[in-house]
Amino acid sequence: APLVASNSNSISSGVSADGSTVLFSSASTNLIAGLSDSGGWYDVFLRPSRGGPATLVSRSANNPNQAANSASIAASLSGDGQWVCYESFATNLVGAQQDSTMSFDVFLFNRSLGTNMLMSSAQESPNIAADAPSSAIDISADGRVLLFSSNARNLLSSLTDVNSGADVFVGLNPEWLLKDS
Repeated sequence: APLVASNSNSISSGVSADGSTVLFSSASTNLIAGLSDSGGWYDVFLRPSRGGPATLVSRSANNPNQAANSASIAASLSGDGQWVCYESFATNLVGAQQDSTMSFDVFLFNRSLGTNMLMSSAQESPNIAADAPSSAIDISADGRVLLFSSNARNLLSSLTDVNSGADVFVGLNPEWLLKDS
């Protein structure tokens, strides 16, 4: 297939360890055939470095061709290109997602399954977003561990936040926890 230039800005975020996959954010609406994106904000994509179709990472939980309903920014890619850690204002990336703050939250995308998990979730539920902004920082090469910062106070039931500022959290990939058990 012939290469088509994107119709808006794109920002590179990373490359898998073997160089086979590129992670980037873009406001383009023509990167995927059939993409439904009416927002005009940035979305997160993966693309094979040697060409081929892009994969929409910041996708609706209900439709893989429906873009996030708000801005998403790529942060980090695991070494094998299987996992993407990113942040988004969107509220349609995880089924039954609840977000009363409308601030950035941290998500983990599983490339094999095509699904997103809310990683900056409240202690009481994996579908309730943190009560303050969270930012993706990095993911380990194997995708087991991700690092993010947050101003939230509801991420851990045992957390007593005395500095009222951002704190750094280590998140464990639930998919790896299932493999290890």
